[in-house]
Amino acid sequence: MKTCPECLNKVNDIVRVCKYCGHIFHSQPLAPPAPVKRTLPKLSFTCSLIIALAVLATLSVVYYASVDGFRSQPKPTADPATPIDAVIMCDQFVKDILKAPKTAEFQNVYQAESTETTPDNFTVTSYVDAENVFGALIRTSFTCKVRYVGNDEWQLDDLEIDE
Repeated sequence: MKTCPECLNKVNDIVRVCKYCGHIFHSQPLAPPAPVKRTLPKLSFTCSLIIALAVLATLSVVYYASVDGFRSQPKPTADPATPIDAVIMCDQFVKDILKAPKTAEFQNVYQAESTETTPDNFTVTSYVDAENVFGALIRTSFTCKVRYVGNDEWQLDDLEIDE
């Protein structure tokens, strides 16, 4: 829509004569606006060099801080096995042989009886409530002897299940 310069009414862009006052619009070809070319200002060589050195320095600091952090930390020593670890592992060994392992509810690890017979050798006495093949929930007591062999690995030495 365009505005008539004489009566100030709005008229369609394609009309040549205003329907309100009779003003004659002179046709002027509408040229598309010239595209504006915008460019980023060019950085001087010195400024580019300073930015590159700053980025390189930052990356160097981050790298050496992380590497130095790894070097300054003492090598982890093997954690000694605890009676609680032995209970957890015995529960896993028992769960592996159950008919319905998803139904297994073990005695609380802090209530199970766990003793260290010799270094890294444990005897655990506990129970599990689990469904049998008929779907009945049965409480089964067990005694488990395990040995910690290192690197988070355990060996089952003996497993007695009370039927």
